[in-house]
Amino acid sequence: MAEGKGIQTKQKESLVDFLFPISAAIAVRSVSAAYSDFFDERVEFTSPIYSFERLKDGISMLEDNVDPFETKNMHFPPITLHLFRFLLNSARSLLLPLWIIIDVATALMTAKAAETIWERFHGEEETENMKRLVFILYAFNPITIVSTGILSLTVLQNFVFAAIFLFSVTDRPALCAVLIGAWSSFTIYPSILISCLVFRSNGSALRFMSLLLMSALSASAFIGINFVFNGNSLNFFESVYMSILNFTNIQPNVGLYWYFFVQIFEHFRSFYTSSFVILFFFMPIPITLMIRRDSILHFTIISLLVSIFFPYPTLNQVSVAFAILPLHEAYKKHFRYTILITGTIVTTIALMPVMWHMWMVSSSGNANFFFGATIVYNIALINLVMDMIFVYSRQQIDLEYKDTLKEKTKMDFAFY
Repeated sequence: MAEGKGIQTKQKESLVDFLFPISAAIAVRSVSAAYSDFFDERVEFTSPIYSFERLKDGISMLEDNVDPFETKNMHFPPITLHLFRFLLNSARSLLLPLWIIIDVATALMTAKAAETIWERFHGEEETENMKRLVFILYAFNPITIVSTGILSLTVLQNFVFAAIFLFSVTDRPALCAVLIGAWSSFTIYPSILISCLVFRSNGSALRFMSLLLMSALSASAFIGINFVFNGNSLNFFESVYMSILNFTNIQPNVGLYWYFFVQIFEHFRSFYTSSFVILFFFMPIPITLMIRRDSILHFTIISLLVSIFFPYPTLNQVSVAFAILPLHEAYKKHFRYTILITGTIVTTIALMPVMWHMWMVSSSGNANFFFGATIVYNIALINLVMDMIFVYSRQQIDLEYKDTLKEKTKMDFAFY
């Protein structure tokens, strides 16, 4: 009884400690909304898949009795259009508070997952500090603040991703599978997160197949709902799903694809699109086979890959992954390029608006200026993934051969 009261008291104290950072996170997001007109058109924060302005265009078409999917430029599923049509018509003034609540809830869920992981492996020592650090890294990230202010749909994506992460670390794989399926029915690419459920299958192939089936059923259910909302028509498939796989909407963004597909000849297009799609959906297999003893590191790597190889990314897609990086404290001594990668990411993010201005506003540059910043940014993310694979391999080698390796033995890289 006394132990139960102690736990309740600890939870109340933890909540009180978080009241100020939560209030501050809400305040800065409210202020950022005042500058939404400036950031609405920034390609670093918006894309055809996540733009709220593009979503409003689709809703306007619905209200004018025009099929939005006949234009081939509307990439939102019918359920999204109808849901936000209802919200805009009945509670437009509540959208910003709703977005703020969702984003702060994302920070809290990420912090709760971090607390669970840290307490499991390190006991209660410094658990509260780690929880607070992860919360701050997400809640006060300028990119998440701006994305909330412009009502970017990446806020909803980060919420789902944080929920998947929390359910994963608290050993609720069924909920993870359902959320992955639901999320994949919107943008396809998050479906590779299903590979993370291998770690929650307890070595049972049958259990993993059942989770895979649950995810497929969840995705199918949402596709069925979209079918009903679209007047029993499947004409949304081309705009919503095939446009992502084929990258039909070529617009500048912070990703790798747009400049490449501007440059290649049209008769090579199908070859390269197929190659990129096959590569993306194949990558989780060797990564899962290799990083089989650390589910958190595997989850981080897969989440970064979802952003790096997504055709229409924004800067906000990696915010949750960046926030949970401190959880990999055990690998800290093995990371090789921490300062270089961090400096490159910060520098390229700062350079993107400068290069865009030189290209599109002052005409003192060309597309190479902006693409140069974006490709270096993505190379930094790829190097981060490679460094994570390296540190895992190095630690496994140290653990297995600690009796035979000499203190000064140098090992540049080895696959375990």
